[in-house]
Amino acid sequence: MLFFSVGVGRFGGLFFSRPGLDFCRFKRLFVYHVADGGAVNRNIQAFGNLDNQFHAAFFGFDNLAVKAAAGTEGMAEQSADYIANMFKLDSGSYADALVMIANMGTSIDEYGIFHGSDAAQAEALHTAVQDYLQLRLDAWMPEYMPEEFPKLQNAKVWAEGNYVFYAILGEDAKTAAGDAFTGCFAA
Repeated sequence: MLFFSVGVGRFGGLFFSRPGLDFCRFKRLFVYHVADGGAVNRNIQAFGNLDNQFHAAFFGFDNLAVKAAAGTEGMAEQSADYIANMFKLDSGSYADALVMIANMGTSIDEYGIFHGSDAAQAEALHTAVQDYLQLRLDAWMPEYMPEEFPKLQNAKVWAEGNYVFYAILGEDAKTAAGDAFTGCFAA
């Protein structure tokens, strides 16, 4: 088992307490262990003492755990233009974002993760996500895919630190994705 500490430097660079371990080697080791079939959280623990700041920074927007739980098959990542039009957020309103939407007309599955640069921006992102979900509810046509409407009615928003995550998914996928998201911030 490897033991080392990882941190985020003042300008976002990663630093490692174990000599000779750089980010590329860490990433290769991590991907190897995930590909080995282990749960992400187990593998994180196997790598030693990852602090919460690095944990969220590394997994926040290419979140392996959330993507595995929510799924990405049949989904497409949305552009900054989509975010600007639908969430009313220009690219300066967030540090980073990932919005995934089903690209087939038979499902309304969708989830997104937003990272604010500070607490005030995170609060504004939380409000924007809630407004977006309300817009979706207000625009829903009852005759359009009635079997999918409960996903939208039961959509959920989570907030951890400067991160906001929302999910319009079936109950099992939504619960798993939410647990994966909050698990990124567990001590």
